[in-house]
Amino acid sequence: PLTSITGIAKLINAGAFGKIGEAPAEVLRAITRNSDKLLELINDILDIEKLEAGHMNLMLESVRVKELLEKSVTTACGAQSQKRISIDSSVN
Repeated sequence: PLTSITGIAKLINAGAFGKIGEAPAEVLRAITRNSDKLLELINDILDIEKLEAGHMNLMLESVRVKELLEKSVTTACGAQSQKRISIDSSVN
């Protein structure tokens, strides 16, 4: 169902059913963003269940923390303006 909701929102926003105004387009973009995030969360939960059941191997690797933080800040930027929060990513 979530994939269908996301797909329909993307189709409507792309003009598949005719032109829509900016306000409905923004709502559809929010639906798309949030449903994509929810789908990612569901997939993460399913991966954790697979790990716990022993059906998936965990492969450890090195990551660059700075790049990971930058990506996290970029991801959160959409929500920060809507919720009037600020994110300080400077390192002291």
